[in-house]
Amino acid sequence: MRNALEYKGYIGSVVLDTQDRTFHGRVLGIGSVVSFAGKSIDELEQDFRGAVDDYLEMCEEDGIEPGKPFSGNFTVRISPELHRKIAIAAQSESLSVNRYVTRALEGTIDFGPAIRRSMLAFDKTLKSTSTRADRASRAARRKTSAH
Repeated sequence: MRNALEYKGYIGSVVLDTQDRTFHGRVLGIGSVVSFAGKSIDELEQDFRGAVDDYLEMCEEDGIEPGKPFSGNFTVRISPELHRKIAIAAQSESLSVNRYVTRALEGTIDFGPAIRRSMLAFDKTLKSTSTRADRASRAARRKTSAH
């Protein structure tokens, strides 16, 4: 996937802020807002991995089930006629309906623009949040509460 990072099954979007010359992003597919940033790709990747690790640690400490990476299963409601057409097309190519639909989806989805659009909605939040400072503050609180 372009414009994305992956770690422990979690996907992070990547956006370049040309004005600040900074990369930033957020972890996609979970209920919480988990953001990360960096001035370079290496710094961005490191902050992304740290953000995922912090998220998982916080969930464990709070006794919350973390948002899971996707299972690979979802239900789509279509008309009986479309279902029939898909089944016939799949059969004509000696494929299962599942494999036929998977190939069709893989060939038509461009994830770059979708991720960029989702990031625009969170842009103000991401810019106003100092991700490293937030994590440093949480780490300091954990150390203080451990003593």
